[in-house]
Amino acid sequence: MIRVIRSPRCLGVCLVMLVTSVTEVSGQTTAFTYQGQLTDAGAPANGNYDLRFGLFDAAMGGAPVGTAQTVPAVPVSNGIFTVQLDFGAGAFPGANRFLEIEVRPIGGSGFTTIAVRQQLNATPYAIQARNAQQLDGVLASQYVKSISSGQVGIGTVTPQAKLEVSGSWNGEHGQLTLSGHRPTIRFTGDADSGNQSWLLHLGDDGPLGFYRRTGIASYENVMSMAPTGNIHIGTGGVDRATRLFVGGGPLWTSAGWRGSLGLDNATAIGWDANSSGQRFAIGQSSGGLYFFRTNSAFGSMANPANYDMVISDSGNIGIGTITPTSAKLHADGGGAYGGVHATTGGSNVPGVYGGSSGLDGTGVIGEANNGSLAYGVWGKSTNGHGVHASSQGGYAVYTDGRVHVGGPLEVTEHLTVAFSGFFDGHVFAKGFENNCDRNVKANFSAVEPRTILHKLAALPVQTWNFRNEDESVRHVGPVAQDFHAAFELGHDDTHISTVDANGVALAAIQGLYQIVQEKDGEIARLEAQSAKQHGEIADLKERLAALEQAVHNQHARTAR
Repeated sequence: MIRVIRSPRCLGVCLVMLVTSVTEVSGQTTAFTYQGQLTDAGAPANGNYDLRFGLFDAAMGGAPVGTAQTVPAVPVSNGIFTVQLDFGAGAFPGANRFLEIEVRPIGGSGFTTIAVRQQLNATPYAIQARNAQQLDGVLASQYVKSISSGQVGIGTVTPQAKLEVSGSWNGEHGQLTLSGHRPTIRFTGDADSGNQSWLLHLGDDGPLGFYRRTGIASYENVMSMAPTGNIHIGTGGVDRATRLFVGGGPLWTSAGWRGSLGLDNATAIGWDANSSGQRFAIGQSSGGLYFFRTNSAFGSMANPANYDMVISDSGNIGIGTITPTSAKLHADGGGAYGGVHATTGGSNVPGVYGGSSGLDGTGVIGEANNGSLAYGVWGKSTNGHGVHASSQGGYAVYTDGRVHVGGPLEVTEHLTVAFSGFFDGHVFAKGFENNCDRNVKANFSAVEPRTILHKLAALPVQTWNFRNEDESVRHVGPVAQDFHAAFELGHDDTHISTVDANGVALAAIQGLYQIVQEKDGEIARLEAQSAKQHGEIADLKERLAALEQAVHNQHARTAR
């Protein structure tokens, strides 16, 4: 029988539970075990107290029954005490009985009487059955069996614990059932357990909760299971409509985070297999936080973990690699779009945006190795900009490697290519500047301009169109193979560098200028010679005219 009362006095006793302690039903004594709760100044008492018990036939006044019993130096832990009482064989004939309790600190001068007597209910009256051999036709030992060591068995004659209940599940009930309004089991520890108390409590509307004692008659819900089967920890018993919800926790980090759930290192959270047989998981181990997939079932090591992403100990993110570089994001992948494929459906919204506000910072860096078709940054557009870059004072696009553009390239500001570029399409720009700084060049060697001119004059120049263009689009110029055969310039015989084309043109112009200079000198000499001859002819003409005049005059005199 569980009963609870409260005393209005400063030093009070809460009468909690009465249990008979017997040897065998057929030979039990009249003694029974009494357990109560003692409070001192409103708090659970601890220490040793002298207790005196009297049995009466009325709640107030009345006549005493049996002999009053004084139990000295009763140990009290967290308010709980237990004593053995025996008021004699005739104390419980079936009439009402009331227990009066007096208490004093050990060795004190006088007892304090608890104002309210506690009525004793059915449990002590089990003493009436001390001579019973059977209970409803069943041997008494099949119900309750007490052995000399103080252990009690229900459904067993050989209990191994202080209380052992043995039975079988019948589809509705098992070995023990608690019923009534808010059925509760209380666990109370001693000093070794910090005098802590816990409740297993069935509350209103059906949740089963675990409660921690925080004070007198004060308990905090720590964990609960809702009638839906949902489990909640740290929610105060509120059903959060998820199968498991963990809230609150001790403060963690100076930023104010709370630790709600913790896992050991080298452990992971995993999901069951999807329709493709893949199980996704997140786990922490040496090196960082790993996101991976596997075909292995839980508890199996048949297949490896396929790592898709990692956040390293330094905070860098690796996609397709578990060893990201010093960059905050390192994507390593294959396929048509490489490591990163970013798309956008918004108007004037970039798929990838890179920005830097630091001195000499870089918005986007692309690096490629091994392969003529390896690209550090690759942009593709069907009706827009594959790569769009702008600058407020630096380089909108800067590369110290090759640049390959497979479509039109429009440059509204500056595009700097420090090594080489491959543009498989049109380039639209207000200007195109080659890097011709003397400080980036080496191994200078003089050229023979006239030789360049003669080779250029022999170079086939034709009109043509690119194979991916319509035949109506015409261009004029040599092919790279003829250019490379004539001048042996550039990386290969399939491209013509604008630097080389410009250089050949300039050298040819110089050669042509030299020829023109020589021709101009020859023309000047011939012109001078012609002028001299013209003077001489004029002089001869003048002399001839004079001679002709003399002859004429002579003929005239002869005729007279």
